Amino acid sequence: MSEAYLPKKVVEKWLSERMFSQYSITIHPKDSDSFPERLLRKVHDDGWDFSLREGKLVVTSNDPLKLASLVIVFQRAGYFVQED
Repeated sequence: MSEAYLPKKVVEKWLSERMFSQYSITIHPKDSDSFPERLLRKVHDDGWDFSLREGKLVVTSNDPLKLASLVIVFQRAGYFVQED
């Protein structure tokens, strides 16, 4: 299997365009109407920009790849994640 590589300038341009935009995901509580305090503290300690809206956790970031990794973590933990 051969791998294709993109020129560094193309990748940097793509990243700079993507990092300028703001992305967000909405995480719905699993079993109750709220999130455990420990989970909220972990999200805060990991440096995420988040807020609670109508009982849901909304996380925003300029880094779509980092946010995608967070989606995977929450989905594996059994949470429903809505991409906004």
